[in-house]
Amino acid sequence: MKNGETETKGFTYGDDIIIVVTPKPDNTPPANQALLADDAPAMEVFYGEDNLNAEVQEADGVYTLTYHTADKRPPIGTGLTLTVKFHGDSNMGSGESVIEGVTLAKKSVSAVVDGTVTKPYDQNTDVPVSFKVEKDLVGEDTVTGTTTGAFEDKNVGTGKAVTVDAGDVVWNETSQ
Repeated sequence: MKNGETETKGFTYGDDIIIVVTPKPDNTPPANQALLADDAPAMEVFYGEDNLNAEVQEADGVYTLTYHTADKRPPIGTGLTLTVKFHGDSNMGSGESVIEGVTLAKKSVSAVVDGTVTKPYDQNTDVPVSFKVEKDLVGEDTVTGTTTGAFEDKNVGTGKAVTVDAGDVVWNETSQ
């Protein structure tokens, strides 16, 4: 299992999971070959019962399965199990290989304040802040939201610092 050229079981959302498989011929005819459609891939990768529809390429008996995690399956998490299934051909029976301990981590992105940070004076520091992510996104993903920020103090003024705590990231902005 690879991420690019690096052997690993750890991936980040947006990475490609690459699985390279060389099935061993055993001269056992497959029991279900007649049930497969003519265009059915010989190899598939599953998360549970969910076929991830990985791209399959074969060269000289070596299969390369590429799954784009931007397709949003399997979910973000640790200890994931993927199963590679081989459907058999004229000289090989069907089989499968289980890959345990796969990790798919969240992708870090950078958010920016969307619009101006302003509110009527109400003697407290809380202020609603809208944000958006403009870069580091995967595919057609969009990220926007609203959170609560805090002015540096409760006094009226312009150019005041606003701090937004967004979990693992703290933003510092200036009011207008």
